[in-house]
Amino acid sequence: MDANEFRRLIINMIRKGAIMDVNHASNPPTCRVSIGDPDDPDGEGLQTNWLPFLSVRAGTTREWNPPTKGEGVVLICPMGDPAQGVVLCGLNTDA
Repeated sequence: MDANEFRRLIINMIRKGAIMDVNHASNPPTCRVSIGDPDDPDGEGLQTNWLPFLSVRAGTTREWNPPTKGEGVVLICPMGDPAQGVVLCGLNTDA
């Protein structure tokens, strides 16, 4: 693995973004995340596939509070791979 690939993997491990869309009908429910500004030539403009999002409780006690479009999130990507990412919702933003 060269230095650029290693750098890319490290950068992609934890990213901030915003919810693009939510699919309540999937099992488990999923969402898509936009990271970076697609209009910025220096920005990543990454748009994920459908990913699961974290819930406060998901065992025998459950809480249902899915994310909404535009909500700020943190994307946690094992091994730096956004395709394996999990979305942590509730990031405060100016919006």
